[in-house]
This record gives sequence, C-alpha cells and structure tokens, in this order.
Amino acid sequence: MSTGPAMVAGVDSSTQSCKIVICELESGQVVRTARAAHPDGTAVSAEAWLRAFQEATVDPGLLEGVQALAVGGQQHGMVTLDESGELVRDALLWNDNRSAQSVAVGAAKQAAWALSGTMLDWPVPYASEQEPTLEDVAAAQEINARYESVLQTHFLDAGE
Repeated sequence: MSTGPAMVAGVDSSTQSCKIVICELESGQVVRTARAAHPDGTAVSAEAWLRAFQEATVDPGLLEGVQALAVGGQQHGMVTLDESGELVRDALLWNDNRSAQSVAVGAAKQAAWALSGTMLDWPVPYASEQEPTLEDVAAAQEINARYESVLQTHFLDAGE
C-alpha cells in the first residue's frame, strides 16, 4: 500500500490513441503520463484499443498508488459482438461517412413522420446493408423493428 499522496488516473481511448494521465488528487499536479497510438482508419478492430491500453501501461510503476481510474472511450463507435462476446467486425468510428446516405434518408423519413404522424420504413442499419452475410449484424434488423415499435407506441400514445 502506498504511503504517498493519493493518486488518480484518467484514460482517454480516443480515435487516435490511448492516453493516460496520473495526477495527485489534492493538487491536480500531473505526475506521470503514457500514450500508445491506435491504427489509422475509419474502421478499426476494438482489439487494437485493448492492445494500445496494454502498451501504454507496460511500465509496472505507471499506475502505482492510483486509487481511482476514470475511462473515456469511443463515443460514436459501433462495436458488434456475437453471442459469445467475440468481435464480429471492425468498429465503425465517428469519422466513417459511408452511412451518410442512409442517415440522410432516415432524417427525411423522420421529418415526414413528424409531419404526417405515420411511421415510415426506417433505413436498414449501415452494417447490415454493407455486410449482409454477417448474421449477427443482420439480426440488428429484428432489434431495429422492436425499437421502431417501441418508438411508435411511445410517440403515438403521447399524442393522444
């Protein structure tokens, strides 16, 4: 057990890298830092994020004395897993614009729905459009249909 000042750590697993900052709790003074790069691209294996964290924390003293750890990660990434928790495909990141057309169509349908009060067909999730052979991703269709049903019920009931 450490007898020095209380330490806290922050981990930022962003699009470009995993960054770790260790600070003294009372003063906020930065005492140690570490960083490891993530691969370039708009679709990246989530395993790369874990490897970057492991690389950044390879120094056994980095987290010594740390009493609390906060982690921030990919805010807009989509990680698809199968029934056993294994990765199905690379994660699509916020800067991947291949779904822009589907989003535009979805926005137009939502606007039409708002004006008409009628639920229209929602766009198929991008991943299942682009990779229809992935059964786990295609299963998102069923989830999307249930989500759509809940939304429709919620909004239509709220208007009564």
